Amino acid sequence: MRRDDSPFDKRTFYTYGVFLFAICLACHYTRCSAFVLLVPFIFGSIFSHKGELLFFWLLLIPTLINGNAYLLPKSSIFALSQRVTLMGLGFLLMFRLMGRRKSSLVSPFLMLIPYILYMIIPSMGGWMPMISYLKLGLFLFSYLGMLGLANEIISDRRVDQRRVRAIMLVFAAYFVWGSLCLVPFPMISQVQPELLLMYREEGLEYKSLFVGMSMHSQAFGPIISMITMAVYYDMLFGVKRLHPLYLALLAPTPYLIYLTSSRTGMAVYILALASVSWFFMRSRGQGVTGQWRSRVTSAIMLTIIALALAVILLPGFQAGVARFALKYKGSSDKVTLSDLNTENVLYTRLGMMMSGLHNFKESPLIGNGFQVSKGMRRLEVTSWKQLLSAPVEKSVWITAILEEGGVFGMGLFLIFAIGASLLFMARRAYAPLAGLICFLFVNMGEFVFFSISATGGVCWAMIFILAALDSIRIRDYQAARRAAMVVQDIPIGYLSRSSV
Repeated sequence: MRRDDSPFDKRTFYTYGVFLFAICLACHYTRCSAFVLLVPFIFGSIFSHKGELLFFWLLLIPTLINGNAYLLPKSSIFALSQRVTLMGLGFLLMFRLMGRRKSSLVSPFLMLIPYILYMIIPSMGGWMPMISYLKLGLFLFSYLGMLGLANEIISDRRVDQRRVRAIMLVFAAYFVWGSLCLVPFPMISQVQPELLLMYREEGLEYKSLFVGMSMHSQAFGPIISMITMAVYYDMLFGVKRLHPLYLALLAPTPYLIYLTSSRTGMAVYILALASVSWFFMRSRGQGVTGQWRSRVTSAIMLTIIALALAVILLPGFQAGVARFALKYKGSSDKVTLSDLNTENVLYTRLGMMMSGLHNFKESPLIGNGFQVSKGMRRLEVTSWKQLLSAPVEKSVWITAILEEGGVFGMGLFLIFAIGASLLFMARRAYAPLAGLICFLFVNMGEFVFFSISATGGVCWAMIFILAALDSIRIRDYQAARRAAMVVQDIPIGYLSRSSV
């Protein structure tokens, strides 16, 4: 019988892929109301102890709510049920975090909890306390649930990492290949003219924006970038070879991001490749062979040289870069790299940044409340549908944190961001470190850090599933080294500093 040496479980990949397609098909014809039928199975799976199935549900919920409006129209029943299900699932999974030893490679994420608990205070007297508290509960339980599931997968040696990896690849294929299939159908894959009238009113250039399998282009770009980070990292550190499936997922991503005109998405894409490549080249004692590292390093250097020569020698390439950065794609105006400056690049975000700073000055110490806007201050709640507030667009996370949490909130958030990054670096936990860095940069374009039921949920789930896979890899590698050292009578103290 031929041994399957694939890095992922093919049966799991195809089974869950077909299952995801069937769910999307049912949701298309029922305005996602069919999701209600899945709720009993979602909660029942908690007792199955199948980590891959639980991660499938945690990725499915934000994927559906963030899905293409033409392919996955939403009803109010779905909007309510998906939030209740995500909060309930996270709440139950949270107890698994309490009952197990915390993995040192994911425990730094707990440093965010003081900020979340602190936000109860400014939300009490904020613009809309009821909505703030609902969003606080949704994020806290969902976040701890994802963290608890990742921790359980790491600590339970019965978990097959090939099945968990297959779930990550299923959703990567959904967004990448699904969006690629939509490119020839602009009526489905692009924002329609009636939704872009504001561009004409503001004197901006009219254009259609590619949304792919997501709800809008500014969500699709960051999601694809975070998926690229996860797939690229897993190929270098976990698979350790140029696997055809991974290459097929990575190859179309820059083209898809270009279609969205998402500068944040492209910046995060470049940052993801750069940060993961850097961590890979400096990795030691993590099971990465010198031969594989040399091959990848050579390929990276050749790619950098080729891109540099293209920028220098090809005027058309330079113009394309400038037009994308300035959002002039499709225009007949001549644009060059000399036209790039801070004002031109950031003009679409300056208004929201200045608004955030203005609101921050109203309550500079404690802020104005969690995930609400000033326009909600006098909102009269006459229906439960009003409580299903969508994420509030606030642009750059720095001004958004100041606006919501004030100086005290910013201090607690920086403690988390800097402290967790330093701990990940010290423990050589490059997977969660790369994920956190890229996700923070995603929030430099649009503040989705706490929108865990939509764009942020897909990003957080990718970070946690990748961290779990990497922790299992390091654990297994260290176990093999420890066994070899015992055989050779070498002191165990020579093991790498990395630990799970």
